[in-house]
Amino acid sequence: MNPAIADDNQYFLGHSSAEQRRLQRQAEELAEESAHLFDQIGAAEGSRAIEIGCGPQGCLELLSSRVGPTGSVVGVELSDHAVQLARDFLSERRINNVEVRQGHAADTGLPREWFDLATAHLVLVNIPEPEKIVSEMVALVKPGGVVALHEADWIAHVCDPPIPAWDRLRHIYGPDHSRRPIFLQFVNNLRDRIVAQGLISEAEFAESIASLECHLGEPDTLVVSHLFIQAWGRKP
Repeated sequence: MNPAIADDNQYFLGHSSAEQRRLQRQAEELAEESAHLFDQIGAAEGSRAIEIGCGPQGCLELLSSRVGPTGSVVGVELSDHAVQLARDFLSERRINNVEVRQGHAADTGLPREWFDLATAHLVLVNIPEPEKIVSEMVALVKPGGVVALHEADWIAHVCDPPIPAWDRLRHIYGPDHSRRPIFLQFVNNLRDRIVAQGLISEAEFAESIASLECHLGEPDTLVVSHLFIQAWGRKP
């Protein structure tokens, strides 16, 4: 997709209700992978953690359980709608050691060198100038603190020459998998901006969406996951 359709300092996929629902599903779908990341880091009980771009749910519950009642978690999110959804989620789960604040990921206004862990999940891939967010995360953690990221690489995960064993073992989204239509969801979120910039007509867009929905509904259609990357480092 053309990065020009994303305004500066704006989350690429927007903040619509449909996007908030997708992010809530995503938090559940990737909870196991997120938990694995925190296990590798060894997030300690009693520590302070911050999640940048937490959205309506993010990893707030996972972080809460790891820092425990003597620790604390802050979620930072730009969308006021997502902030309220996150607060509602925490209230429903009776999670009391997490605070969600509305703010910009690259300029949170929070104290420098205050947190033991700063993390973000599938945020950098959708943000202009992601290096500014990483710099903010580094500034937020104290010396010895950890910055941890979970991101996606959209380059096709392929093996060439092909071998049947690769097809059997790679991560495939079957007909009933909730992440099978993720590209379709992304494009639908961007419909208005794509059409407004003349990249495609409304009629062409609708025709393409209908065709793709039909194709994804076929059980013989193969949909392969993009590559997830987890990386973390400790501040000197």
